[in-house]
Amino acid sequence: MAILDSYKTELEFAQNFFLDDLSDLRLTSGIIYGSSTYEQGFIEGVSDIDICVYSELMNTLPANEIVKTICNSSKDFLDKMPYAIDDNIGRRIEFYVRTPKVVLDITLFSPGIPNISKIEINACRDGIDMLISALYIHGVSLFGEVPHKEFVSENLIPFYSDGIRRKRLSQLCNRLATYSKRLEVLIHLRSRDIIDTIYSYRHYFLKWLFIYNRMYPLSLYKHLEYQMNTVLILREAEINTLMLTADGDMYDMASSLLELSSNYLEHYQDEVLEGA
Repeated sequence: MAILDSYKTELEFAQNFFLDDLSDLRLTSGIIYGSSTYEQGFIEGVSDIDICVYSELMNTLPANEIVKTICNSSKDFLDKMPYAIDDNIGRRIEFYVRTPKVVLDITLFSPGIPNISKIEINACRDGIDMLISALYIHGVSLFGEVPHKEFVSENLIPFYSDGIRRKRLSQLCNRLATYSKRLEVLIHLRSRDIIDTIYSYRHYFLKWLFIYNRMYPLSLYKHLEYQMNTVLILREAEINTLMLTADGDMYDMASSLLELSSNYLEHYQDEVLEGA
């Protein structure tokens, strides 16, 4: 790829770092993901190169020991020293490594699919859709192969089963119903605190929209216009509403967002009734 081709020296440095400097961690694979793999969102001199690496030791060693091993490599970690996280995305260690030309944003996972067992019950909180898109659809191997590639190819690509889709959409519908009531009240009160609820509502609706259209998002936080144009293929008016660039103040934006989502949710309810 054009972007990655221009960073061959930095990627060779990264591979040597993982396989030599961190040899004690016995890393099995490293996958490049993010904007450097689909180009349209990558900004020279601003964007990082995201790399996910895997080690079985994440299942057996205490996180502080793994963090200590990484710190002992004495690399330039900038303002993101290695630190452990355990949340809805999964147990992992994140850190930066600076090279002369670009920053590497590194995540260390155990070789599995985080929270795959909760895919039917955790739609409002998990990031499994973005993980599948980033690593299994758009990911580029630095070394090794992404774990469980065969399982994902057979069961989750091009999209997961109708049953999982229905369960995830149902959970998100419930969350959207709660947030739509909040928006309606805040619109009525002309509350300036509405902006936070607008962004929360948009987040849940965007996730719902990708699942509804049987597509995987690259991200729910950035490169949104690119995804709306090329992945979801929305109309310009819909894009303006979701990008919050339509005419009017923030109360008008909230009203437009509610109207747009209501139309889609009604179509989905018709789909459910037809399949009943």
